[in-house]
Amino acid sequence: MSLFFVAYSPPSRTERTAHLVSYAIIVILLLIGGVDSRPVHADPPGGSSGWVTTFSDDFNGSDLDASKWNKTWINGGTTVGWSQELMKPENVTISGGLARIRQWCNPNERSVYNGVDYGPQNQSGVMTTCNGKFTQTYGYFEARIKMAPGYGNLSAFWMSYENTWPPELDIAEVLGRLPTENNMTQHWGTVINNQHPSSLTMWDAGQDLTATWHTYGCEWNANEIIWYVDGIERKRMVNNINVPMYLELNIHSGNSWAGYPDNWNNPTQHFMEIDWVRGWQRGSGGGNTSIGNGTYRVVSRADNRVMDAYGSGDGGLVGVWDWNGSSNQRWQVESAGNGEYYLTESRSGKLLDDYNNGNDIKLWSYWGGANQRWRMIPTTGGFYRMENVGTGKAVGVNGGILQQQTYSGANSQQWRFEIP
Repeated sequence: MSLFFVAYSPPSRTERTAHLVSYAIIVILLLIGGVDSRPVHADPPGGSSGWVTTFSDDFNGSDLDASKWNKTWINGGTTVGWSQELMKPENVTISGGLARIRQWCNPNERSVYNGVDYGPQNQSGVMTTCNGKFTQTYGYFEARIKMAPGYGNLSAFWMSYENTWPPELDIAEVLGRLPTENNMTQHWGTVINNQHPSSLTMWDAGQDLTATWHTYGCEWNANEIIWYVDGIERKRMVNNINVPMYLELNIHSGNSWAGYPDNWNNPTQHFMEIDWVRGWQRGSGGGNTSIGNGTYRVVSRADNRVMDAYGSGDGGLVGVWDWNGSSNQRWQVESAGNGEYYLTESRSGKLLDDYNNGNDIKLWSYWGGANQRWRMIPTTGGFYRMENVGTGKAVGVNGGILQQQTYSGANSQQWRFEIP
């Protein structure tokens, strides 16, 4: 890296504390062209206290970790209609502790889009955590990236929902033709006549983001979205997204926004480089306070069935069933303070309640006891262990019926909260 980066690119929040550097060392750096000052880890805004790490990759292996990432889009495909690039797995590689996404125009293959032959095939790569790898509702997400140069390229660090589009949360998007600008956007709502609600904002870094390393982060909670670059808040806006999202990094190449590649007829290769990626969720008192008050369907990790109240009176059983949208599958989550929650079934207005290990979990009218309060403790992939405050036991499934069980980490004891 150049001395320009050492002098002007702000370090990430937990990079080394400042050292006294002598004039002689600065002269040496100037002569040799600088040093790589990548940090070994990162923290959410204000430090790691109160946060739980839910995702982490430093790219120290020989290939992309298949337990965390895919090299394709959610449908398993290798291309996307909005841009003209063809996503190919071989364009995502790991080397020297970095993930590298390559964009180039392969002279040995043709690029045909909508029946038009544009010449050598425009190729790129994508990294996604969908299809069972990692999803999460709310939290802080950050990556350290050197964006890809090149006219026609769009480097993107973003999040999407598995079931529909929108929503979409763009943590960072940098155009090769406008390399000082970082675009930060949320998309939500319903697409009508090819239109949907969105809100884009741009921050000008005053330096080339394709030539220097920076951290790009986003705190997403029930109320707002806050974007950071190099640990400094750059923008915040009201949140309109309340479903679990997965992570994506890629280079779009050849579209109406980014333009069309400047290397279509030459062998130049452009790279987006990623040092690390992190995800956190906020916790308090052993629970997780990032789940906002609202109505949710509660999805089992074991089989994607949802929590379903079989009866409506005191003592009514609760089990799991395929989602059908009925009120007895909708649960009102309300904070009780101290990282604890009440779960109220929408049809009856009765609360999730139990009192002993192994007992069936039932509905009961509110009475204010600890057995009606639950802690939501993050596991992985956007799922939670639901722990009863009164007993310390977890919600599990046995024969289709919810029971309190000693937590073992089984998929049948992990739950995801989705806005229906």
